[in-house]
Amino acid sequence: MSKTTTLQRAIEVNLTPAKAWHVLADSGLICHRHPAVSPVTSTQHEGAGTTRHCNFNIMDASAEERVVEWNTGRNVKIEVYELRKMPGIATTTMDLALEPKGEKTLLTATMSTR
Repeated sequence: MSKTTTLQRAIEVNLTPAKAWHVLADSGLICHRHPAVSPVTSTQHEGAGTTRHCNFNIMDASAEERVVEWNTGRNVKIEVYELRKMPGIATTTMDLALEPKGEKTLLTATMSTR
């Protein structure tokens, strides 16, 4: 029997919903801010099916990521799969959702691991 752990965090960001979506939709952008994530590895750079590779050098571990859900202006859901040297974790999903709050945006991240 696999056990699922879900974590959720919401923060209000000082960006309009359109600007927040622009940042969220750029799947390749994270590689400039997170050393474990490579640039996009698929031929497409946005939308469902976009992929990236993650190297967790400190643990000698790695994983693959793919966008499994894409709702323009609302949310992106990413699945982490093919985890190597990460015992106890079969798969992880991260849903990043945007909710307009006037000129600001509520960003909610929901991560589920099993």
